[in-house]
Amino acid sequence: MQNKKLKFLLYSFLFILNHSLTGSVETSLKFKGIYSIGEFNFIERSLQECYLIDKHGMGAYEHIWTKRSNQIKCMDERGYCNHPIFYFYKTEENIFVKFFIIKNDCLLVSILVSTIPLRKKYVLPKKEFKNFITLEGLKLGDNYNKVISIYGKPDIIKKKHFSDNKELNDIADTALAYLNLTNSYNSLLSSTIYLKNNIVIAIFVSVSP
Repeated sequence: MQNKKLKFLLYSFLFILNHSLTGSVETSLKFKGIYSIGEFNFIERSLQECYLIDKHGMGAYEHIWTKRSNQIKCMDERGYCNHPIFYFYKTEENIFVKFFIIKNDCLLVSILVSTIPLRKKYVLPKKEFKNFITLEGLKLGDNYNKVISIYGKPDIIKKKHFSDNKELNDIADTALAYLNLTNSYNSLLSSTIYLKNNIVIAIFVSVSP
C-alpha cells in the first residue's frame, strides 16, 4: 500500500515537472512566427542591454528619440523616449545586425539581421555571435517557399513602404509579417521576413510596442 502511494506521488511530481518545463514551449507554439534567432530568444528570457554589451561590446552606437505609447516609461513629459541602437558586422556569414534598446528598462526589444548594410558604419563584435539561424532552421538567403513551409501564411504581406524598418524600403520588395494574435504570453511579439526576388535578405524580430 505504501509503495503504491509512493509511486503515485512520484508520478504526480513528474507530471508537474514536465508541465512546467514544457509550458514555455506550448506558449511559443501559439505564435507561428520567429521568436528566436541565433542566441537571442525573445520568449524564454528577458534580454538585457548589459548582456549584449558584456558579451559582444557596444558596436557602432547611436541614439534616437521616438514617440512611444503609454506602455513604456518615457524619459520626458512629451512622451518621447531616448533609445540606443547598436550595429554589428558578422564577418563569418557577411551579416549586418541592428539591435534596438528601450533605455529606461535596458531591455533589448528588437533585432534586425540583414545581408545588406543599412548604414555606413558597423563594428565587429568583441566576441562573435552564434550563427543567425532561427529555431526552425530559416536563415538569410533561403527562399520564399521555405519561409511558407516553415511558418505558414503570414498575417500581413507588405509591398514596399515598410514602417518598421524604413531603410529596407529601397532594397526589399516584399515583407511577410507574423503577429501574435492570440493575446497570450507577450502579445507584443512579432516578426517580419523581408525578401527581394523571393530570397530572404533580412529578418526582424521585435517585442516593442
